[in-house]
Amino acid sequence: MKQTIALLICSFVFGCTSEIKPKKSDLSDINLVLQTDTKIDSVWISNIGQTESFFLPLKDTIKVNFEEKLNDLYNIAFYTENGRKANQIWLNGNNVIVNAKLTDKIEIDSVINSDLYYRSINFSKNYGELIQNKSDSTAIDKFLLENISQNIQSPFSFAVANTFIHRNQNNKAKIGKLFDILSTQSDTLKNHLISIHGKIENILKVNFLNTGDYKFANIDNQLSSINIEKSKMYLLDFWFVNCPPCIRDHKLISKKLGLLKEKKVELIGISTDRNHSVWKEYLKKQNYNWKNYREIDSLKRVTKDMAIWSFPTYLLLKSNGEIKARYNSFRDFEKALE
Repeated sequence: MKQTIALLICSFVFGCTSEIKPKKSDLSDINLVLQTDTKIDSVWISNIGQTESFFLPLKDTIKVNFEEKLNDLYNIAFYTENGRKANQIWLNGNNVIVNAKLTDKIEIDSVINSDLYYRSINFSKNYGELIQNKSDSTAIDKFLLENISQNIQSPFSFAVANTFIHRNQNNKAKIGKLFDILSTQSDTLKNHLISIHGKIENILKVNFLNTGDYKFANIDNQLSSINIEKSKMYLLDFWFVNCPPCIRDHKLISKKLGLLKEKKVELIGISTDRNHSVWKEYLKKQNYNWKNYREIDSLKRVTKDMAIWSFPTYLLLKSNGEIKARYNSFRDFEKALE
């Protein structure tokens, strides 16, 4: 007989099993119902900022009450005999019920009393269709801004806004329009963990970067500065070792060094890794011998001052330190060269 417990998950896969509804009088903020044959030792549930976090033993029903009203991205982790399974889900509303099953992956059958969950699902589906159909930029931007406005009182607006920024970060007029929409949010939302207000303000207001103001660790773990010359431009690559898209980009970059030299662009890697040995071994093993530095623990960090929290991020600097462009993939930079 299948074991039934309550759980919280994030998955875009819908099953077809019947819903299990706890009695209304027994409902908590989140009521997590799971059907599984997998042995589960414990469950961890929290909001995205982990200001409210619960590590719970397995019970017939797991119910969670939060001090704050449900309107956030929530973490869930199951500790099973096959290891840890984790995911995230957008939820709002009252007495939310999540019906799901766990096999080799987590499948959601239904979410009751939370329209934000389905808004997030529909957004991903509709956005994916726009990209697949190669819709023009105007239509895509309109779709994104409409979704941001519709979710303006939810942190989900930041997830959509980040997609808009990714597409338009070198168009200050469009970023300004986004700023105007988000400026109506409450201070609580503006200070949310995944808020992108700081990133937007940085794009709009910061036009120069003086790399000489910062100290980095070089390959020998010695303090060093990055000084730029007047004869060329610089592409700063912000990354870390356990970043899959960063690693994929490096494989591409290693084949494009000739192109960078031809365009008089010098590549400089700036890693956020804290483990010097792991970082150095990665560069040595891959034979990536372009200039590489590691950000050190300091109150003055370039990633902090430039509001860089997604990786990879690339900054293209002119010889005077002016920020010419920003990119989130090397292919985007390559396309700009064309």
